[in-house]
Amino acid sequence: MTPRTRLTLAAAAATALTSIALAPLATPHAWLIEGIALVLLTALTGAAARRAAVPRPLTTLGQALILLCVLTALSDPVRPRAVAGFLPTPDSLTALANTVHSGIVDSGQYTTPAPATDGIALILLASIAAVALIVDTVAVGYEHSAIGGLPLLALYSVAASLAPGGAEWVRFLCAAFGYLLLLFAEGRDRLSRWGRVFTGRGRHLTPGGAFKGAGPSPQLRTGRRIGLTALGIAVALPLFLPDIGGGLLDQGGDYSPARNGNGTITAVNPLVSMQDSLNQPQDTHLLDYRTDAKDPSGEYLRITALDEFNGVTWRPADRNVSQVPDQLPGPKADSSVTQSTVHTSITARPNYVQTWLPMPYNATKVRAGGNWRFEPIDHVIIGARGQTTSGLAYRVTSTQLDPTRQQLSDAGQPSAALVKEFTKLPAGIPSLVRQDADKVTAGATNHYEQALKLQDWFADSGQFTYDTTVRTGLGPQAMATFLRQKAGYCEHFASAMAVMARYLGIPARVAVGFVPGTPEADGLYRIGVHDAHAWPELYFQGIGWVRFEPTPSRGVQPDYTVQNTSGNPATPNHNNPGATAGGAGPSPSPGATAGGCVGGQLNCGGGQHGGGGGTPHGSGFPLVPVLAGAATVLFLLVLASVPALLRLRVRHRRLGPRGEDTPVPARVLDLWLELLDTAWDLGMPADEARTPRGTAAWLADMARFDEPAQAAAARAAAATERARYAPEHRRGDSDADALAADVRLLIPALTAAVPRRARLRARLLPRSTARLLWALQARLTRSPRPSPAESGA
Repeated sequence: MTPRTRLTLAAAAATALTSIALAPLATPHAWLIEGIALVLLTALTGAAARRAAVPRPLTTLGQALILLCVLTALSDPVRPRAVAGFLPTPDSLTALANTVHSGIVDSGQYTTPAPATDGIALILLASIAAVALIVDTVAVGYEHSAIGGLPLLALYSVAASLAPGGAEWVRFLCAAFGYLLLLFAEGRDRLSRWGRVFTGRGRHLTPGGAFKGAGPSPQLRTGRRIGLTALGIAVALPLFLPDIGGGLLDQGGDYSPARNGNGTITAVNPLVSMQDSLNQPQDTHLLDYRTDAKDPSGEYLRITALDEFNGVTWRPADRNVSQVPDQLPGPKADSSVTQSTVHTSITARPNYVQTWLPMPYNATKVRAGGNWRFEPIDHVIIGARGQTTSGLAYRVTSTQLDPTRQQLSDAGQPSAALVKEFTKLPAGIPSLVRQDADKVTAGATNHYEQALKLQDWFADSGQFTYDTTVRTGLGPQAMATFLRQKAGYCEHFASAMAVMARYLGIPARVAVGFVPGTPEADGLYRIGVHDAHAWPELYFQGIGWVRFEPTPSRGVQPDYTVQNTSGNPATPNHNNPGATAGGAGPSPSPGATAGGCVGGQLNCGGGQHGGGGGTPHGSGFPLVPVLAGAATVLFLLVLASVPALLRLRVRHRRLGPRGEDTPVPARVLDLWLELLDTAWDLGMPADEARTPRGTAAWLADMARFDEPAQAAAARAAAATERARYAPEHRRGDSDADALAADVRLLIPALTAAVPRRARLRARLLPRSTARLLWALQARLTRSPRPSPAESGA
């Protein structure tokens, strides 16, 4: 096997091993096998072109065209528009761009592992192909394997920041092994052509004539430094990457509602902070619907359910989705529970862009055009490939349950798996939450009575008030702050009741959607952004998930909860002055939110309200993200300034006064080294094989010294030679003092000889700080230090 073939295979192996880090992002993993095939194809085409002596730019261009043809053939939406199924055409390129766009949209809708839709698979394959092409070109074509590690680092870092936990070390070891394999292959290639480089440092001949104590070559030392640096960055970089929210490219976090120039609303999103989403001055019209329900005032349109609570936020669980079946699974209720079929026709306004389909709970049939997916556990429908509700008209058939109080009281124990999943709470729940739950539900004999007592306490007897301007702070104690202040809005009430229910052993989750809305003429109901809402759902065996309404002056309390509560009977809030029809709540006052809640990032569990802790909710100012961003920028600035500060410290030490115990030759050599490092920083690395006089003459020629500078350089060289070769004839401190003055004279002369850009780089990123790394390496490995010329700087 030739060295070039070995390097080609090593580059392909490095890319393939690093690509394994992408495996957790999407399932099934057929795309990963195709991606590794693309890596091998890139290597084979590159090797064939180089064997035929094709110029390097044309080799790279040819590889890129071949990869484009293969990606066209692998993509189902693109292949029919290509000639012979793989030759690109304008139509196929347009389809390719549209598929990539749909992949970007899909990636925002799913948490990892996401389904490998056509768009997501194409993005992953294109990423692997691009990295394979770059690594092959740089490492094999241009013979810079160390630099070829940068795209591998980028691929691994993105994968590490997005992939869920578990087996991270395995993926890291695969990527690290691939990169080291590439470096070693390049080292063998160089040695096979040039032989081992002997510097003579640290070596001596044995009686047998062999060299003993041979240290690593400068190339190998450089490769080690670059490799260790790249691997260190690969480990540390994901720690500084921000969580980006929900979905494949969105793992949690708060976002403000988005609105484009045409007034398109994307605020009502289960992964967006609902307080910011509703901070709208107008009750923007979103939906219209008609229903044959006997009591439309209780017809909530549900978007999704949030069933994971980490102590700070609620979020949807990571679940698999499938095609929407013709008949959705109905409620798992006993036949004794009264059930009625409800038909609802819904029309979304063009400005309502939402990837979750609002519909009544317990939907059994959905007729909606477009590309939708069904998640059966939370019973939600999600758009795929960019599908949204904008302008959509659809029909939903649902089953409305009307359980009696006795049936809820007699409900048995749910399955152990369901209880385990939906009663899970993180450590650190405030003691006040547990104490209030026990106090409020004292005397209750079953879960239904506990739920009623909790709802009544929040909605009436606990004397809570509905207020969108409260400040609860951040962290695990935020829910305790809400309970002490007794003021908040729907996300606070829904989250607190769900957490207390879980503490009491009742399976609970938080649902997000809309209250019934405002009745219009001809039986039409109108839903606006102020109708958005959140409420708890509790599970009762033999009935299923049951809605409760703990938020005062909002929504409608179900009939099965009214008569047992000690407060006023809950009725639709149509007659409540200042409330929107259907219980939308009071209109927001200036500086307050829109009086509702939307989205799934329900932060009341930890008090992290949309725009940031400590800021009134009406302001909408994202204090926490701003502070976090400022801290990150400050950290990066401090990190970037470290080389300059270290270099400045070294210069002051060398040029400053030294103690009397410092030997004169040592001080002279330090001053000479300062002169060489200054030239190196400015892009003029001196060859340390030259004598000091030769170096002085070379610097004078490179920097075009005037006569005073030339004389200073000559004196500096003479003093250095005396310190090195004739210490017994040194002149004492006068040599060091004179040399310090000459170096101070020569530094401005060197600086004036280079462009402004070089001067700025020398100040911010001085090359000579590498000596500190060499010193550290020498201390750890006792290896000799390479010169600037040997390092290739």
